[in-house]
Amino acid sequence: MSITYPKFLDPKQTQHYAFSHVELVAHIVLDGLKLNSAFFAQYPHVLYKQDEWNTQYKLFQRKHRDRNAQALVKLCEDVRSKKLLSLDEFYSRFNVLLNPKRGKALKAQKRRNAGMLGAIESAGDEAVNNRELFKAIYRYAVSVSHSGATTATLDMALSDIIKEHHNHPLSNSQRNALFKRLQQKIVEMEQQLSDIEARLLKSRIKGKADKVAFNAYTLYGVIKLHAAVGDTVGMSQEGWAASVPFGEKAIQPALNLLVKLKVLEVIEKAKATSFAGKATIYKRLV
Repeated sequence: MSITYPKFLDPKQTQHYAFSHVELVAHIVLDGLKLNSAFFAQYPHVLYKQDEWNTQYKLFQRKHRDRNAQALVKLCEDVRSKKLLSLDEFYSRFNVLLNPKRGKALKAQKRRNAGMLGAIESAGDEAVNNRELFKAIYRYAVSVSHSGATTATLDMALSDIIKEHHNHPLSNSQRNALFKRLQQKIVEMEQQLSDIEARLLKSRIKGKADKVAFNAYTLYGVIKLHAAVGDTVGMSQEGWAASVPFGEKAIQPALNLLVKLKVLEVIEKAKATSFAGKATIYKRLV
């Protein structure tokens, strides 16, 4: 059979991302395609999209009741295990899955070709006008900031948010715009506080704010006023207490937590002086 122009090379991406992933794998395994700088210079969208293609393929792997999805997964596995020997063999199966003739598979593919959950590029670059969807995306961004969530986790969460708050199919451009909006909001939130500060503020004990962590957050702010990263700082309990809105008894647990979190390092343990009382010298690490 004659091999048509590979659709994964089309910047407009007129097929489901999972199909682009499998087609790319086939060209690498069966045709020796090299993903080098020369290739990416000619097809830069592949460099930027391949992670998203892989994410969508992984979603297909979990669709155990979707025969078409499982057939695509099986095709990819056969390619990787080299049960197929040529692109001719690959496309003879791939094109059937890409263009089913009838039945449920055709209906499912039509949904994908309509852009369900950001699968394809059919509706152009028009903006999504859904305030509730944006609010839900922002709420999720706030909740997940400073958590180290992976791209795959964010992608799956966005799919759930879209499913819950948006009733119409989305094109790839629309979904990509929403994903970028999500990522941008996370970046904005993470710029407000350091990871350590966020961790202290988010710390909970039985659903309530951890008092020691909250005190440590306040104390950390005081430390930043007195010492840069790498500098040392030391005060008596009275000195610390004069700088924060809580008593002397709460100082040491807060300092101990900062040491445990590797924010501070004990350089010199407390030594008694006739004037300042007991003071421990700390080095600021973060």
